[in-house]
Amino acid sequence: MDFKEMYKETVDGLRPSSELVNRIRSNKEVEMRVPNIKKMVVLAMVACMLVGTTAFAASRIAGYEGWSSPDSAIVDYDETVKVAEKMGVAKDILQQFSNGYVFAISNVGGTTGLDEKGKTVAEGKTLEVAEKNILWLRLHTIGLQSHGSMPQKGKNAHLAACDLALRLNDLENFFDAEDELFSPSKSTFQPTKKETNVDTVNIIPGDDVFYMDCRILPCYTLDVVRAEIKKRVAEIEEKYGVKVEISEPQKSQSPATPVNAPVVEKLKQAIMDAHGKEAVPIGIGGGTVGAELRNLGFNAAIWSTIDEVCHQPDEYSYLHNTIADAQTLCALFLQK
Repeated sequence: MDFKEMYKETVDGLRPSSELVNRIRSNKEVEMRVPNIKKMVVLAMVACMLVGTTAFAASRIAGYEGWSSPDSAIVDYDETVKVAEKMGVAKDILQQFSNGYVFAISNVGGTTGLDEKGKTVAEGKTLEVAEKNILWLRLHTIGLQSHGSMPQKGKNAHLAACDLALRLNDLENFFDAEDELFSPSKSTFQPTKKETNVDTVNIIPGDDVFYMDCRILPCYTLDVVRAEIKKRVAEIEEKYGVKVEISEPQKSQSPATPVNAPVVEKLKQAIMDAHGKEAVPIGIGGGTVGAELRNLGFNAAIWSTIDEVCHQPDEYSYLHNTIADAQTLCALFLQK
């Protein structure tokens, strides 16, 4: 299936109701909330309507019908790239419809400000150009169980794990570089989840499991961090006579997009043209599709206009924020 067919099939199944179309065309403030997971669907349709027709937008995005090859590809990772990956064509699509860089619409850009009435509103001014490397650790400490009154007969796995958690948290002082692009500006190594070890108070645990969430500045590779972790784990094993097994439930590292990359400059200009706002490149500690795109060789900028409710109960997106994003996309598409 080529791009035209994929686009037509998608659009045919996602046409908005006539009521929604009329509300958007009426140029009135729309306060409708839509589930965040459907934001891209609404955004795509609104963008098409604001440009004029879906055919115009499709040809402008894809470079068909005499239009020059587009400067950017629009990617919503959850709804588009995962499907494309299953088809085995994700990278091919990006390479075909972009000139080596992309921007993705994700749950980034949630800076807020106050409007003229003092109401908190989403600004959509932050462009994510870099992500901290992510390393999640599962640390399984194996000791020897004994009665609580006879600790000398056991090897307290919980005690050893507590010491280990403190030593791994101290990596924040070891990998102490700072980068003001990020907030916080330093790498973080935080103990988080703890699994149950024993059921009663009077048992010295012989088994203990806890987790670390490590968010590491891109100037440090994961291999460098792993080497220091291994060293500190060995010290714990020797001190307490235990064995520590390490696994990594999640890991990710990626290069940064230069703040002066074309995709960043073009998107900043589009936001200025559409809304008169000065966009600011930032780095984040979270993980987005940006890391995967950059690892594929694309300079990616991640952006959208959203309230700061990501991963919270009743997560939502205001339709007027989606319309603002569509206006930005139109300004971007029409750049010469």
